Amino acid sequence: MIMFFKKAFLEEPRLRSAGWRYGFLAVIIALIIGQLVVAIHFSPSYPNGRFFGFVAPFMLLFNHLAFSFRWSRLTTVCMRCVAYAWLIFGLAYIFVMLTR
Repeated sequence: MIMFFKKAFLEEPRLRSAGWRYGFLAVIIALIIGQLVVAIHFSPSYPNGRFFGFVAPFMLLFNHLAFSFRWSRLTTVCMRCVAYAWLIFGLAYIFVMLTR
């Protein structure tokens, strides 16, 4: 169990090329901006909520930042905690919104 936590939170990321890391980061940011534009045009009474589409792009963003870039050890642990927490929150939110 301790090895799982060491691997999940402390293992160094396998770095891919800078083009991949920053290119995918740009795609994720474009998704978030596109969703913001779409959310602005929805009415507040939209059935699934105006901000339903922000869950998955932020899940991608936090996981990409936590697992594709090198950070200091403390920053890595904090970012991976945020990434896992958002993953759990996002999956629960999507499940609740789809079963309503």
